[in-house]
Amino acid sequence: MDYASLDTKEVGVKLIESEVKNVPNEKVRGIVVDNLAKIENGSRDFRF
Repeated sequence: MDYASLDTKEVGVKLIESEVKNVPNEKVRGIVVDNLAKIENGSRDFRF
């Protein structure tokens, strides 16, 4: 996210937001949402 142009970042964020809704397992979807929030706040890792 930090290295993308503003246009690319906007497209990527929209894609991620739409694809998160497709995660069928509610618990896993919650983990994804939590980890994405951590990334937005400066965390550098996304692990299960």
